[in-house]
Amino acid sequence: MDRSKEASGAVRRAAGFALAVALPIAGAGCAGTGGPPGPGPRGVVALSAWAPALQARAFAEGGSKSTDGSPRVGALGTSAAVLFDRWALTWDSATVFLPTDPDLSGGAVVAGSSTRYARACLAAGPKILEVPAAAGEPPGSAARGPPLLRLDALAGLRVHDLSVVDADLGTGRTIDFRERWADAVAGLRAEGAVVPGVAWRVQGDSAIGGSGSDHAWRACAALVLGPSEGFGIALGWEAQALDYSRGRGPDLVRLDMKSLGGPFLALEIRF
Repeated sequence: MDRSKEASGAVRRAAGFALAVALPIAGAGCAGTGGPPGPGPRGVVALSAWAPALQARAFAEGGSKSTDGSPRVGALGTSAAVLFDRWALTWDSATVFLPTDPDLSGGAVVAGSSTRYARACLAAGPKILEVPAAAGEPPGSAARGPPLLRLDALAGLRVHDLSVVDADLGTGRTIDFRERWADAVAGLRAEGAVVPGVAWRVQGDSAIGGSGSDHAWRACAALVLGPSEGFGIALGWEAQALDYSRGRGPDLVRLDMKSLGGPFLALEIRF
């Protein structure tokens, strides 16, 4: 079976598993407890710049590379969340531009080479807890801002994409290579107000079911400054790790990302 068929099969299995978990959970959250409808949804869309340090090894077509120390790499990301009265819908993505310089040992540096890792995740789930920002105030109603505390459970699907172009992995020849796989994930999201105009937010998830990666997790935490009701600036820290492998011997494909973590800055639009 070729790589494209294996990758598509993994994506279908992971998607089926994630939907089997997420739909009943989201349905339970939507069902709620009856009574009058709550306030309308509120949401946030963000664009972020991330500067993580990387510790990783990559294996493909009989060659390998590993980081020397923990070089800083560049990354761009997007995220979004829509919070309804009884459930939440979230999205996150990142594209990481991996180094092709002497910080990577085990192969020569080739002009024009590039290595890129990208991921994207869509998840949904029910609200577990919400504490209004003020007594007697409907949850989430204060200037469309965060409550004192809100906690949501999430389940969904994360897709990974590793691309290598004109790279030498120590075999004496350059290769072009691309691998895609998917993980069913489950996690939690929490946010809360600190003082007017300042909030905190944390989110984390882990791969479940062995659908793609051997193991994988991601977590982030941020302090959000809101100079206006519709605009915010988030300062935080994001980290992830994963280990994915397919095949054996000269056919081994593996990305062992021991850690990828560092500070980020995000610009947010709220609605």
